[in-house]
Amino acid sequence: MKFARYLEDTQIQEWKKKYIDYKGLKKHIAAIRKDREANKTSERKSSWSIRNDDSPEGAFKPTSPSSRRRTSTVTGTPASALNKTPKETSQLTTSPHQQYGTSGTTPPLHARTKRSPSIRMQLPPPHEPLETFTLPPPARSLNEHDVRADPTRPRFETYAALLASVPPLERNFFDYLDAQVDKAEMFFDERYREAAVRLSVLKEQFAELAQHRRAYHNSLIIRSSRWKALPLPKFPAQVIQSAVTGIARHLLAARDEIEQTVTHPADPSGSSHRDPETYQSAKKELKQVVLEYHRFLELALNVTAIRKSLKKFEKATQHNIHELYNRERVENLSISSDRGIKSMIDEIEKMYASRFEGGDLKKARNRLRMWSRQKTHHFSTFRSGLLIGFAIPALIIGSYQASRPAVKQELPYWGALLEVYSALAIPVVFSLLIGLNMITWAKKRLNYVFIFELDLRTVMDPREYFEIPSFLFMTLSYAYMLSFSRVFEPRISATAWPIAWIVLFVVVMIDPFPLMHSHSRFWLVWNWSKLLMPGLYPVEFADFWMGDQMCSMVYTLSRLYFMGCAYSVGWNDVTNRCNMGRNWIAGVLLASLPSLIRLIQCIKRYVDSRNYIHLINGGKYSSSIIAAGLFFNWRNHGSHPGRHYVAWVFFSAVSSVYTSGWDLLMDWSLLQSHSTRRFLRPELLYGDYYPIYYFAIISNVLIRFVWIIYAPLGSFDFRIRSVIAATLEMLRRFQWNFFRVENEHIGNADQYRVTREMPLPYSFDNAEPRDDSDDDENDDKEGHPREPSDAVEAMKKPPSRESFVEPATERRSVRLTSIRSEDEGQIV
Repeated sequence: MKFARYLEDTQIQEWKKKYIDYKGLKKHIAAIRKDREANKTSERKSSWSIRNDDSPEGAFKPTSPSSRRRTSTVTGTPASALNKTPKETSQLTTSPHQQYGTSGTTPPLHARTKRSPSIRMQLPPPHEPLETFTLPPPARSLNEHDVRADPTRPRFETYAALLASVPPLERNFFDYLDAQVDKAEMFFDERYREAAVRLSVLKEQFAELAQHRRAYHNSLIIRSSRWKALPLPKFPAQVIQSAVTGIARHLLAARDEIEQTVTHPADPSGSSHRDPETYQSAKKELKQVVLEYHRFLELALNVTAIRKSLKKFEKATQHNIHELYNRERVENLSISSDRGIKSMIDEIEKMYASRFEGGDLKKARNRLRMWSRQKTHHFSTFRSGLLIGFAIPALIIGSYQASRPAVKQELPYWGALLEVYSALAIPVVFSLLIGLNMITWAKKRLNYVFIFELDLRTVMDPREYFEIPSFLFMTLSYAYMLSFSRVFEPRISATAWPIAWIVLFVVVMIDPFPLMHSHSRFWLVWNWSKLLMPGLYPVEFADFWMGDQMCSMVYTLSRLYFMGCAYSVGWNDVTNRCNMGRNWIAGVLLASLPSLIRLIQCIKRYVDSRNYIHLINGGKYSSSIIAAGLFFNWRNHGSHPGRHYVAWVFFSAVSSVYTSGWDLLMDWSLLQSHSTRRFLRPELLYGDYYPIYYFAIISNVLIRFVWIIYAPLGSFDFRIRSVIAATLEMLRRFQWNFFRVENEHIGNADQYRVTREMPLPYSFDNAEPRDDSDDDENDDKEGHPREPSDAVEAMKKPPSRESFVEPATERRSVRLTSIRSEDEGQIV
């Protein structure tokens, strides 16, 4: 694998701007190589013209390869005569009148057809001895190692002497390399200082945790003393021995601290104010903080790009400068050595082992480095493909049975049953499309794990994710086939299979057993439950992202009333009895539920941040709620042209313009005037396929106006229109996900965030006040502290998780006024 490809696959995308620009260095080297080749060509041409002017005419005429094989001198001596005796040579040399070769004349036709036997072979003239004709030495091939080993190449004692002797193009290369090295060094120093401050904060947290643990064990001793007076049952010796063996390790680990607590009471200013009941939760929180910090330390830089660039430069310029540049420019830099980072890693691993793993350092390292383990997913891919392969035949058979005229006549609720399966199929197919989103994010190295704040120890690979949607898709396909094939009728009705599938779906999602990625399923169920309780929890990216996904599932939600009505009152004449027009209030509530949730989330974010951009975002969802209410009101009044129709069309158009503009300007950050690609943005992670951005802009706006499909008043079935509109909205959201997560990733890269800044369990409110004058000296012109960084300050207090994920809408308002001018490139 080429180094450029390896670098692209292994670099930290959020730190890409601070990496050494390896591609830029290669461009400089290519320019140097091209200039040297041009100079060599011009020198050869000038040398050729001088030799032709100073020598007799025809003396240096070029010869053909066949002529060079026949002669070795300009006088036409055959090459085979070089190692012959004079007698043998005389038989090979012709007379001057019939001399063939490059310098000889072409013989006449009769001479070429019939040669006279009386012609004598003559030796060359005496003034041209044979021993003077020697072959040139063979050309020596140069490789990368010959460049350094060749003593004829120029060598330099100092880097300054090198810069003074090289031409301008090569000096530009070194200036650019120096700038890239300084950029990477400055960034690495900032991260190193941040890591050092974080380590000191974690040491304080571990010390406080030790005090808290003593208070916790002290409370356990007090509680256990209440049970000493009670008679204990007598157990067999073997049972007692087995129990003691199982808990001996934990008791021995805590014995010294318990004794120290009894003999040396805790400091009143230390852990006495800590609630012993919160020890376990504080311990769990501190574990998460250490895991994120350990991951931050392992994302270190190196100098591979510098070494590779210098090798290419040596090969192009024939200068021996690799060792010189490393000695004077690289060896003294922080990025050339990872000893400081490794010492921090060793220290935090020892602290984690002593506190959480009973001193087992190997176990602690396995826990802390669990996120970096590489696993194969061949079986996951195989299982997903197998499930989808089983589903496709069932889907085809079910569609064929459903299209038969006989089935339509025998099932009076044929259309209603199709409507139910359409409502169930859209979220299942959408979950498969989200898997394609994840695969694309992983391929483009978008850090969606950090964006959604997923647990690195239990997060699913995109190939693992496909297993659950594939299983649901397969089971739904077979339920669809069994309903319209009516295999088990009359024992099992065709309408029993949809409700059976819904029960299966609920069981799969809430299954408490560790099957089918239980951690990920519980995470999804928990986030769904938070959507039903908006305003009670801080709104993070995963919360409002899932709320937006629900906004594209309005068709399924609005059909929940129809399904509940059908199974409660029966399927006979279900279309008329469960028509939502009669109960349009229920339809409005179900269709407006996702927009209402998002509106409450926007209000909650405004309350937490006091940023008015969230209220503007809430206005978008308010317009959607109004448009949905007017639509059901129009349907309730007979779907006839009139004032209700005009009101619905007007507010739907306003909502479509509002939402389309927000998608392009805020969620995607497109339509920027300073972009190299017109109407796009400066940074495009899908830049290799930039036409898709223009396609997404046009298609997103068009599908936002999909409500127009309901406007024509004709015989076209309303249910078919609804399915078409719901399918288009599902595809629009699938497309929206690509660019929304891309925009969030670019925002994280602007601030170089690669790990979560977890809130610490302990805050020290009784710390000594600092001198205000010292703070003023460390402030910049705008009044912001220079050091430590904001990320470090966030660790010293338990802030709300809202502060960790900056929404793209807030970034957009900043980008419209000022755009950061960072060097594009790569660091290693």
